Amino acid sequence: MNRKKINTYLTLALIPGCIIPLLLKMPILLFIPIFIGMILCYSHGEEKRETRISSKRQAKELLEKEHINPTQSFIDNKNLSVIAVDEEKETLIVLNRKDERSPFSSRQIPFSDLLEVKLAENGSVVTSASKGGMAAGALVGGLVGGGFGAVIGASGANRSSQTKVKELSLELVIDSLNDPVHKVTFMNELVEVKKEDERYKKAFEYANHWYRLCGVIVNRNEKQIENIR
Repeated sequence: MNRKKINTYLTLALIPGCIIPLLLKMPILLFIPIFIGMILCYSHGEEKRETRISSKRQAKELLEKEHINPTQSFIDNKNLSVIAVDEEKETLIVLNRKDERSPFSSRQIPFSDLLEVKLAENGSVVTSASKGGMAAGALVGGLVGGGFGAVIGASGANRSSQTKVKELSLELVIDSLNDPVHKVTFMNELVEVKKEDERYKKAFEYANHWYRLCGVIVNRNEKQIENIR
């Protein structure tokens, strides 16, 4: 949010902050801080919306530059991580950056190069699917109240004992010696949130979708290898 807009919002705050107290015959100084606080909250929300729109535009422009026509895509709530899939080209693409002012770096991943997909909470892998070790239950598991626990329980993997989560991410392991692991962040909070929190539930819904999607790709790769044999 630029300084000109902030000054405009503050000026607008002073108008009702002065008029309303006069009408109610109450001290002006009592109302001005309230209206300034309301306007500052509104301007912060506007700034976040503008940043979101700008980030989506930057991601779209980079995808076009990479000649990717995504059939599905996701950008995290911090505007730092993007994953997209171009089904026609059989390619995944991952975009990441350190902060909202930095440009995105990109990595295209052909379906055939995807070796393993992992879901992690707070940096610890909760479940994974890989060539030769497919956790099939996770691909058909649905979103139940227990979050990962429900999906993991269906696949026979270890149930996550964590009740609070700070980071939720997807790790893609690809056939590359130079750069084998690529991370997509779905939630990264300053403090841990409970799994009942809407922020976690929403992030999990997206993470679970992309985990299953990548799991299908890994499964197809495995079948192709078996057919060759």
